[in-house]
Amino acid sequence: MSDLVSIIIPVYNAENYIRDCLNSVIKQTYRNIEIILIDDGTLDNSGIICEEYAMKDERIRVIHKKNEGVSTARNVGIGLAKGRYILFVDADDFVTDEYVRMLCEKMKDTDIVLCGYEKIGLKEEKIVLNKCGLLSRDELFFYILCNNVVHGSCCNRIFRADIIKKNRLCFDKDIAVGEDMLFLVSYLKNCNSYYYIDEALYCYRKNEESVMQKNYRKNEFNEKLYTAMKSVEEISNVLIDEENTVKNYCSYRVVRSCIWLMLQMIIGEKQDRAIFKIIKKKCSNNIEKYIKTQSGSKLEKAVGIAICISPHVVFLIGHFAIRHKLITLDKYLE
Repeated sequence: MSDLVSIIIPVYNAENYIRDCLNSVIKQTYRNIEIILIDDGTLDNSGIICEEYAMKDERIRVIHKKNEGVSTARNVGIGLAKGRYILFVDADDFVTDEYVRMLCEKMKDTDIVLCGYEKIGLKEEKIVLNKCGLLSRDELFFYILCNNVVHGSCCNRIFRADIIKKNRLCFDKDIAVGEDMLFLVSYLKNCNSYYYIDEALYCYRKNEESVMQKNYRKNEFNEKLYTAMKSVEEISNVLIDEENTVKNYCSYRVVRSCIWLMLQMIIGEKQDRAIFKIIKKKCSNNIEKYIKTQSGSKLEKAVGIAICISPHVVFLIGHFAIRHKLITLDKYLE
């Protein structure tokens, strides 16, 4: 294959990781790539490091701009991309040498190719779906909306540039949580075929110095977490004319996001009666389909039902359980 592939990398305060990321990208066995680095007003030496790499490799372009967030940075990259295909890589992650080649090889007869990934950090873990090949529409939406094995990131998958640009798809700059999934679902809405590679080709690094991770440790609540509700609302709008099965998966995601947001409020010791009211209404409107969906633990479903009755009581019980270490939260903090 000889099609140009555009790799978009937003960069913000990533000086400790950006070299690993760029080294993994420039040594791809698939050589026909352009690497678009969007320096989003970084405050450390990341921008300097990007320029250093651009001097060594003519395939690299660096754009310096004021800080406006990762969504705007990715949108700038989309506007500059010249490739037939587009990949997104986060600056604190890295990829295997065969990443681009293996994804591109399968794009010939499909609209999107996804692959497994590996978590890098205190606990290393490979997350791979036990299935390789074409997926049905129902299968893929189940994995995206109801199952964290595939999840809703825009990374570890390859997109067709013509689908993105024809449908004027972009990341919503006003959403800080779930903007990836909203973009992905909007893209999938315009696809006819989907392929999955059962290998962990993308390496996701859990950055303990990120703003949200610091907030978890300090028991602080980041107001941007509220945008998770806007994300699931927009996803519901995108999928409003889908078959009932997919809409049921969407309902599952709505309740799951409500539970997630409630947990973040408990961790951050943030009681907000107005948000409690919104969460209760959304849960109540979707709880029946949530319970029937074959995903999630019995405990999670019980929490969803309890939120329909009284989010405030759920908050109090959850706060007590966390303070006395009766429950563990690691798998919910992503």
